[in-house]
Amino acid sequence: MSRKIARKPGYGSLLLRNRDSLTSESQPSSRDSCLRIFFQDELPHLPSKWSVLKISVEIISENKSYRGNIGNLRQLHSKGTVGGLLNNSQFSLQEKQIVRYLSFNADYEDSSLLLNAEKASDFFHCLVGFKNVFCNSTNLSFFPEPCDLAVGEISGGTIKKIVPLISTKLSYFNLENSSFVIGQNGVWVGIFGNYFWIPGSRDVKWIRDFARYNAKFANDEEFNAEIEKFKVSGLEIVSGYKIPKNKKETQPKPILLANFAGGRELRLTLLFRYADAVFPADFKNAGLCAGSIIERNTFFESNFERRLLFAGFKKDMKTPGLYSSSNSELSGLFMRKFSSEWSADVEIYVKGATNLIEEAKRNLPAALHTRLVSEDNEGFNIECEIRSGKEKIPIDKILKACEDGSAFIETEDKALVEIPDELKKFVLATKDMLRNVNGSTLRISKAQSLAWDSFSEDFSQNRIAKITEFRNGVKLHPPHLVISNEFSGSLREYQNEGVAWMLSRFENGLNCMLADEMGLGKTVQTISLLLEMKTKYKDENRPNLIVCPSSLTENWQMEIAKFAPTLKCVRLHGMERERIWNETSNPDVIISSYSTFKRDIIRHSEKKYRLLVLDEAQHIKNPETGNARSCKKINAAHKLVLTGTPIENAPIEIWSIVDFLHPGILGTHNSFKKQHSGSENNDEALKRLAVKISPLILRRRKMDVLPQLPPKTEQMLYCEMDDSQAEAYEKIRLSFRKKFEELSSGGIKAGTKFELLTLLLRLRQFCCHPSLLPDEFQSASLPSAKTELLKELILEAGDSGQKTLVFSQFPSLLKIIAAWLDSRHVSYEYLDGSTSDRMERVRRFNSEKECGVFLLSIKAGGFGLNLNSAERVIIYDPWWNPAVEQQAADRAHRIGQTKPVVIQKLLVKNSIEEKILSMQERKKRYFDNLMEEAPSVFKNLSLQEIKALFD
Repeated sequence: MSRKIARKPGYGSLLLRNRDSLTSESQPSSRDSCLRIFFQDELPHLPSKWSVLKISVEIISENKSYRGNIGNLRQLHSKGTVGGLLNNSQFSLQEKQIVRYLSFNADYEDSSLLLNAEKASDFFHCLVGFKNVFCNSTNLSFFPEPCDLAVGEISGGTIKKIVPLISTKLSYFNLENSSFVIGQNGVWVGIFGNYFWIPGSRDVKWIRDFARYNAKFANDEEFNAEIEKFKVSGLEIVSGYKIPKNKKETQPKPILLANFAGGRELRLTLLFRYADAVFPADFKNAGLCAGSIIERNTFFESNFERRLLFAGFKKDMKTPGLYSSSNSELSGLFMRKFSSEWSADVEIYVKGATNLIEEAKRNLPAALHTRLVSEDNEGFNIECEIRSGKEKIPIDKILKACEDGSAFIETEDKALVEIPDELKKFVLATKDMLRNVNGSTLRISKAQSLAWDSFSEDFSQNRIAKITEFRNGVKLHPPHLVISNEFSGSLREYQNEGVAWMLSRFENGLNCMLADEMGLGKTVQTISLLLEMKTKYKDENRPNLIVCPSSLTENWQMEIAKFAPTLKCVRLHGMERERIWNETSNPDVIISSYSTFKRDIIRHSEKKYRLLVLDEAQHIKNPETGNARSCKKINAAHKLVLTGTPIENAPIEIWSIVDFLHPGILGTHNSFKKQHSGSENNDEALKRLAVKISPLILRRRKMDVLPQLPPKTEQMLYCEMDDSQAEAYEKIRLSFRKKFEELSSGGIKAGTKFELLTLLLRLRQFCCHPSLLPDEFQSASLPSAKTELLKELILEAGDSGQKTLVFSQFPSLLKIIAAWLDSRHVSYEYLDGSTSDRMERVRRFNSEKECGVFLLSIKAGGFGLNLNSAERVIIYDPWWNPAVEQQAADRAHRIGQTKPVVIQKLLVKNSIEEKILSMQERKKRYFDNLMEEAPSVFKNLSLQEIKALFD
């Protein structure tokens, strides 16, 4: 018996069609709604009537997805609507039939629908020709024509085989690895996700047994006898050459057919080429081609589809293989970028190229055009435009496009213009300056011009010679200074370079920051600078103003008297400052504390100063404080800030300091926060920031400029709590952990975080000494392992003749140590925030040999003090910010130190202190392009990190 194979359209992946027919079939339906059916298990294989098929239904309407649970389906069928949102008039007749069948026949479990084997078989008849049926990522097909069984005879040399087949209008298919769904009046046979119907003219059990049949014969007589049996049973005998051979393709070739609908909507039809066959992206398991069944690589096809979706194209849920976008940005990217990038492994064809494509290819990319209009002592006026050919693009529009990450911009006349990567990079780097463009004129200060020229290096044809010349002049190494005879001392080479560098900044109209590491003599460099400026501006009657922490005002006065006795210096402090204001005429230097300065701001703002110096400038890192606002009100020809820690917690802190030096150079505070909040994790943002501020900052490290400084050794010394202290610690920790769970249940709020910090503080206090805790903890009588270790270290240092600095956050702890020193008749000094005669305490410790211990609060004594007579520094309790610990250690490791310095950090094992140390290491971020200091670890702790501290 011979059979003619029908080759008409409509059989999904088991038919080879040409590209034009596939393109026409993939045009979207005019309907706004559709159903999608998902089989939740593997490809259905239901061996008995008790098997259950689990189904989920998705209802797509106006690009929104709804869950098709049994309630929604029943309402849609019976009432014709669901909640007034969906109406069955939006669906096809077949979809209505599917809804009707499921409403009457499906059981349900949560949102899933359940059909037994017999009902599933009937349901498959509803799905004949329906395109939106899926199992996992495979698109299933159901064919309407009744099929029959057949027998294939295959000869292979001396061996002959009999294979079970199914005979369809498409072809013959091997029943090997097929699946069956048994109904009341027939069987559905599944092959590669395609289901064929065999009516109930044969016994079901016989059909299943036949499908498993697999016999080989070496004897022709036996083979012919077996074939005869099948003929008698009415089965067609098929020669082997008529049976499609299975082929597995590992790497198909994607094809994209692109065309524009309505001039603006880009539509892509996705196809896959397997050898000589082309299949639509319907995600079927196999396709029929030239007498072969090609098993498709659905994994590869799905991955390529994800590439389209990731690029931004939207999948048409009603039309397999169709993807579209109305976004002109994405259209431009596809035509100008993706089409070339993908061309190596994708065939791309454009049908009916419209004006949009032609525009995208014709329009010149956006380009920067600049011209110097004028310059003055303060800065430069620049004509600045961004154009595509002759068409000007508004600055605000391209700023928004770059901030949004767009690669194209649509101009006023709807032209599509590409934004080159190098231009986007420049616009993002200079956006704070570009926002000040007035028409086409841009005003930039001299400080801003340095960054402008640096960022525009990629636009060499547009660099402005005068600005480049100015920048090159600023970068020149300043000449060595001949120090004034009025300076009573000598400067080291790097200090001389520092003074020359500061003068060169001022001569170029720039204010600056001296950020040398602690201990390198920022004070003495500034005093030398004051003498140089007095000589340079001797005809001007303008004093210099130094603002510093109150604890350092006396130190500044003493240092000026020591190194520059010819400078007339006054210190404004206490109730006497009104008299000092009135009695002192024409001072060279005025010294004031930040707190006093704020109270006298009206008087200061009325004066004109030559140089305003802010020492420990981190005091103005918060722009909302009175310190910061007051300092910005002063009229000073030049400004200088001194700090060893310009960044204590995060780059955001440097804005206020730099804005004091040059208002507006970093944009507004809000825009800076938006750009740089969290930028410690963004190398590109840090590099851009560094370009803007590095010309204004000079920072040297001791290891680089003072190789002769004695070495500094750091040691971690651990101690263990005894049983009683450990037991009490664990009890407190568990109670705090429970309290943490209560406080954090609603997330961390401002007040909540303060309470959590208090709990952490109590654990730290317990590690220092249990008696530091409030009375309700009843821990005053418990021993302190750490205090005992400290006592041993102090006695050891005394026996060795070494002087020791002991730093702690807690003055109450220092007083416990002081009482013990008194009991041992050990001579010591003490300093905390309440100490008034700081310099006298420092003098006694440094000059009196018998004074071997200095107890210091880490906040009050961690800066501004020269304690280089000490050889040992003990950090009693770990600080959240390791930079503060570094400052404390540098009280001893500084100029004048002749002996090695040992820094000893004391930690209690199995306690919160170990976790703080570990967290410091994890949270450190080396600001290589800005500063080295590590951030405070508590500054931005997450809920999980705080939780870990209580574990």
